[in-house]
Amino acid sequence: MASRFEVRVLCCRASPSGDERDLLRSAITADEEHRVSRFVRQVDADRFLVGRGTLRREVGRVLGVSARAVQLELGPQGKPHVIGGPEVNVSHAGEVVLVAVSSGAPIGVDVELVDERLLDRGVAETSFSARELADLPRA
Repeated sequence: MASRFEVRVLCCRASPSGDERDLLRSAITADEEHRVSRFVRQVDADRFLVGRGTLRREVGRVLGVSARAVQLELGPQGKPHVIGGPEVNVSHAGEVVLVAVSSGAPIGVDVELVDERLLDRGVAETSFSARELADLPRA
């Protein structure tokens, strides 16, 4: 029998409302709360809170445990890894935070800001697919 394979990607706003902020804070550990408090810029603190809180809530749902009970360890580049659980990945840029959870295989997600001032159709035409080119704004 083949094993079940599932992937879930959540797309979140990087600036939580007051109620969302409370819900996310209730999901993270005291150490993570301390890390949130050490960010100089509020936008960076919010991105971390949204990413880690959402990750913990989603993995807790998958494992059937509370968000704070999810056992995380950090890899060499500081990326979270769930001990005995699904594969996870988090990426953020601007107002977007992506959280990916996968059972059965490693997963990676990435989100980047596009600075339209830096778009060069000549470079894009040598690097992008036809679909990606169609999505670019015309100069």
